Amino acid sequence: MEKSKNKALRALLSFLMYCASGMLCALPLLIPSLWIIGWAAPAPVLFCELCQKREKDSYVCAYLRGMSFFWFFGVVVFYWFSELYPLDFLGFTTSEALITVILATCGIPLLQAIVPAFGFVFICFVRKRSFCKFHPVLSSLLFASLFVLGEFSNTLTWAGVPWGKIAVGQVGFLPIVQSASLFGSYFITFIMIFAASLLALSVSSATKKER
Repeated sequence: MEKSKNKALRALLSFLMYCASGMLCALPLLIPSLWIIGWAAPAPVLFCELCQKREKDSYVCAYLRGMSFFWFFGVVVFYWFSELYPLDFLGFTTSEALITVILATCGIPLLQAIVPAFGFVFICFVRKRSFCKFHPVLSSLLFASLFVLGEFSNTLTWAGVPWGKIAVGQVGFLPIVQSASLFGSYFITFIMIFAASLLALSVSSATKKER
């Protein structure tokens, strides 16, 4: 009984960590002066995905982790729906307006998370293949590439928004923003996720040395 409680608690804390990481990744989109947070916020998730052993990991669990990260990233991106309340211009009642705002704020990000979350499944797939050595740096490049593909996938649907990219949160960091004129915003996304993965790898390496 105690063992199951501890397992449930760890699962809950892991879920909350992924949610918090996703929200922090999106925070610079609202407050550009906090651009530096965007570089570190993905690191805890990358540490768990790339540096920790998950022998009994399932594809479902991997997908749910991806969903929790991208879903709460989107909730912050679509925060402005709450500012439309009470939707007087649509003639809604108070309760109808509240339900509509909640569904829009939570529902659209949930839809947007469906495809990018498969990136976590692919990482899980690579881990399970005995013929694939999960090299940390190569896996970091892979994860950054998958993240970029996830961002791109969201531009292909009606729910896609041009400002829903982590690169948008870097407008306060002029040197990196200027690189977008040459390589585009997806290049910035790739560099940010790769840098965060290197940070996660550094923490993992330092932890192993202490042991």
